[in-house]
Amino acid sequence: MTAAQILRAAAHELATKGWTQGRIVDLTTGALCAQGAIEVAALRVSGQWGSPVHAAAIVVLQDYLGEAIHLWNDREGRDSDQVVRALNAAADQCEGLRPLDVEQLQSASGSEPGWEAYAALSPLEARYADGDR
Repeated sequence: MTAAQILRAAAHELATKGWTQGRIVDLTTGALCAQGAIEVAALRVSGQWGSPVHAAAIVVLQDYLGEAIHLWNDREGRDSDQVVRALNAAADQCEGLRPLDVEQLQSASGSEPGWEAYAALSPLEARYADGDR
């Protein structure tokens, strides 16, 4: 499983369930916001929530957007096509990248890394490993 797979699955979730603003999920229609779509996609693709690759998908999309996902998603004038395109474009941007090895991160930091450390994707690893976000 890769961050790109999660992001593409999130785009598919939005295309099939619909898109919403101001909430993770619309309980009446089942529509999802961008963040909600990533959460659902991570569970569907990997069977688990909160994995390093799931965290990486979130960071990759935020990096692509240049701001927090919920702020971008909820901006007035945003539409579902823009959100689906952004998820797919972020997936394209990170296609083939892999999360850094956990042992590598532990030896570099001297302790168990937080989820932010997993966002380090080569060739982006130097930028994230140095804390430049």
